[in-house]
Amino acid sequence: MSRLWFKPLTEPLPELSPSKIPPVQFRVFSGLQDYADLLAAMRTFTENRQPDTPDEVWFLQHTPVLTQGQAGKPEHVLNAQALPVIQTDRGGQVTWHGPGQVVCYTLLDLRRLGWHVRDLVDHAEASMLSVLQAFGLSGIVCPDAPGIYLDGHARSGRCPAPDYLVTTTPAITRQPHHPSLLKIGSLGFKMRRNGCYHGMAFNVDCDLSSFNLINPCGYASQQVTRLLDWVPDSHCNQVIQHWQAYWQTLFRQTIDTVSC
Repeated sequence: MSRLWFKPLTEPLPELSPSKIPPVQFRVFSGLQDYADLLAAMRTFTENRQPDTPDEVWFLQHTPVLTQGQAGKPEHVLNAQALPVIQTDRGGQVTWHGPGQVVCYTLLDLRRLGWHVRDLVDHAEASMLSVLQAFGLSGIVCPDAPGIYLDGHARSGRCPAPDYLVTTTPAITRQPHHPSLLKIGSLGFKMRRNGCYHGMAFNVDCDLSSFNLINPCGYASQQVTRLLDWVPDSHCNQVIQHWQAYWQTLFRQTIDTVSC
């Protein structure tokens, strides 16, 4: 990345008041992470955190796994023998995690931030939209089908990967779900002890055939996509840089990233 570009906010989400800006630790995990291990780590962090514990935001990739939401329906797992299926405590239905998909886990004290669940979801959506914006793409949010989408009918060639970071809150385009929308990002959270854990997943250069094992997020025939199919030479490290820039700008601080 050669330069940092600050763009004026367009219809920004409410800003945090200075008194509510917490300390935040960003962690980037190297290599592929076992899902069960990270789930246990998130639960332990949340159970043991104190009122002055810094919030944390984790970026990583998982070993291949299917994860089922707390109220997930087993019929949405089309081939339960192909990969491990782990029951989780997050919201939503079944999804896939694996190499080439960046996961962002947000371990935040919502009470300290003054956020309701809707604020968390709005910022989660905006963070993924900001990543797409950085690559010249306009994402879509569907109120009736949570996640981030690209319009397959709007594809007009592939965009070059940028050499700058976009640090802005994008305008959120909301529209009803329809078959031409391709899903690129998903989200699901668990609320516990005035805080949250779990988070978001963004398809970068993963093998999309793994999604054939499930009805993605509970929607039969939902088509998925990845950033590489829209932006040549895009890769996970770029996505992490842009994603982290959103959260750092939101919390108005620059903090050294810990590599794990």
